[in-house]
Amino acid sequence: MQFACRCGHVIKDQTDGLPYKGWVTRDKHEALMAAASKRIEDFLQATLAGTRHAWVAAHFGEDYARAVTPDEAVIFDLLSTAMDPVRLPLYSCDQCGRLWLRSHNRLLSYLPEDGERGVLDVGPDVPK
Repeated sequence: MQFACRCGHVIKDQTDGLPYKGWVTRDKHEALMAAASKRIEDFLQATLAGTRHAWVAAHFGEDYARAVTPDEAVIFDLLSTAMDPVRLPLYSCDQCGRLWLRSHNRLLSYLPEDGERGVLDVGPDVPK
């Protein structure tokens, strides 16, 4: 996905780890986190019981299960999938500082009053 900011700068979302992209999490996520925790527990139980492949195939498909997928990646995908309904992507324009929130397949823009830029970049101190 890519779009033009009102200032003319093109914002691209074609990979992970973008310094100008973040997420807004709606406050109604407790039930989703509880469900994700249960799915992670079920995954761990299946792994301990020796039925990991069948469990992963049932939840993510056979192609995903056939790939050599580390437990960490499966748990990440379980959490990410659980949070999708309550997360909204947020973009920051590097040129003008405008914030763009994608909600209901629309882009809504917000312009910081003080002109600050790069508000979504976590900086070099965060583990990669």
